[in-house]
Amino acid sequence: APINLGLPAIDITGGGYHTCAVLNNGTAKCWGSNDQSQLGIGSGTRMGDNPGEMAALPAISFPGRTIQKISAGYYHTCALLDNNAMRCWGYNANGQLGQGDNVARGSVPGWNTILSDISLGGGRTVKQMAPHGEHTCAILDNDTLKCWGYNFWGQLCLGHRNNMGDGVDEMGDFLPAINFGTNATVKEIVRSISYDNNCAVVEKDGMKQVYCWGRAFYGEDGTMARGVIGLRPSDMGSSLVAVNLGSLNTQNKTLSRGYLGHCVTGTAGSGSGTAKCWGYNETSYRLLGSNSSELAIGDTYGEVGSGIPSVTGAPSGIIQLEGVDQSPQTCAIFDNGKLRCWGYGAYGVLGQGNSSNYTYLGTTPDIDLGTGRTATQFSIGYYTVCARLDNGSVKCWGYNANGQLGQGHLNYLGDGANEMGDNLIPIDLGTGVTAKYVCTNNAHACAVMSGANDGKLKCWGYNGNGQLGYGDTVQRGDGPGEMGDALPFVDLGTGRTVKKLSCGVNYNCAILDNDKLKCWGYNGYGHLGISSTAQKGSVAGTMGDMLPYTDVGTGRTVVDIKASYYHTCALLDTNEVKCWGWNVYGQLGLGRPDNIGDQPNEMGDNLFPVNF
Repeated sequence: APINLGLPAIDITGGGYHTCAVLNNGTAKCWGSNDQSQLGIGSGTRMGDNPGEMAALPAISFPGRTIQKISAGYYHTCALLDNNAMRCWGYNANGQLGQGDNVARGSVPGWNTILSDISLGGGRTVKQMAPHGEHTCAILDNDTLKCWGYNFWGQLCLGHRNNMGDGVDEMGDFLPAINFGTNATVKEIVRSISYDNNCAVVEKDGMKQVYCWGRAFYGEDGTMARGVIGLRPSDMGSSLVAVNLGSLNTQNKTLSRGYLGHCVTGTAGSGSGTAKCWGYNETSYRLLGSNSSELAIGDTYGEVGSGIPSVTGAPSGIIQLEGVDQSPQTCAIFDNGKLRCWGYGAYGVLGQGNSSNYTYLGTTPDIDLGTGRTATQFSIGYYTVCARLDNGSVKCWGYNANGQLGQGHLNYLGDGANEMGDNLIPIDLGTGVTAKYVCTNNAHACAVMSGANDGKLKCWGYNGNGQLGYGDTVQRGDGPGEMGDALPFVDLGTGRTVKKLSCGVNYNCAILDNDKLKCWGYNGYGHLGISSTAQKGSVAGTMGDMLPYTDVGTGRTVVDIKASYYHTCALLDTNEVKCWGWNVYGQLGLGRPDNIGDQPNEMGDNLFPVNF
């Protein structure tokens, strides 16, 4: 059910373990963990975990002022007032409240009546706030950026590691703005990815670029993590280097996942068909495609700017480039239709007729898909790759403990001689049946059909939770006579066909031809979005017209869908995103950690979109 705050909310934020909202009367309310007084209720009592606490939740207000925006850090909270001044409360061991001391605020009654505006310099006001773990940043009305609080990793970007804001003469005009060089204006500050670093969008000479500083771990943010930027005076000004993707900076591009990293592929302009990847590379596997033997790319000073290496060795332009978070491999399709996979070669997942590791795209042979055959699309699962070929057939290879290769046996394929090419038989999808899309995840695979069977669906492999959608838990594809015409189409309702399909871990979601959504399979966290944890597809009478639609709101339709590790997100026709399912790490983006979709009255209009 919707949270009862007494009045409509106009802004909302989620912190480490607490959530806050601004109400339409200019006050705010916060709930959740309160061990550092971050709720601002004049005590250290946490709120929202017992009956009756929300209805009695105290409002935060400041005499003579109203609150227009609110933003939560890990253990502290900040409010932007109607005069564009800023006030913060909660944990303050490092001066992150900006009051010139390290005294916490919010723990005793009346604290709000004596809290002063944060002094950021003569005549300066705030445009955007960004409280982080133990430091705080703000973009000011003159488009400069100031940060204060904890600074051991250079997250204040002041050329030293002294905390600021915890002593006298450290705020106001004494606190310098971050030096991004000449002609720089700060457009946006985003919360740090790894607690102790920051990224900001800065415009210089008409170009908007991303600058990052502080500490990271494997360079997932594309900066200079292990080199720690912001500690030395020489790090600042024109020496502070923007995250630079080279020719891809200004080109249209697609973003794809890797194994603990990310890739961008150019889709237009001079960068078309080129790619860059950063994050975890693994010396032995070189997953990022540049032939670098670095453990990670983007984690040292020299690996920013033009130092983020391009994917090299591609035989022609890159069309699709993707890794998987379940096993260390990367694959790419090129504009000549060739497919290559590299990384860890267990179970024959790289399709080379052995289990060897292949460490560089440029020296990895093309996968032999058969005489005259090319690939148009692929999907990677747990040590399994499936490819849709130019003639509409589907071939899968690699791990096969559950029949996910669809060959009627449990033998791994691709790890021995004479198992690929023409020797790898296309999956029998039925007489005259061809595919237009294939997906795999964990230990099952599905294909959406084309031609006369356009939009129909078949699935095979592991079925312990009904993810194949056949009203039982029987695996398909692991024994003879189970594929082809014997493998039925998945019944998603009378006359219904599939427009888009996403394979999650032991479940699937499909956007149907009526732009509505149905999900089936495992549902222990409510990720099917049917207001229960009952799995669907594992017993008779749970598919077809009996499979309920996922309610995403009155009159709403679904444009895109991503089924993941027990949580699901949908892009709606309103360009809003709604997510449901497992939420212990906040993966639903709702500012609270409870699962959504496993209880009545949590979906539909009761499910708020992600607030970006």
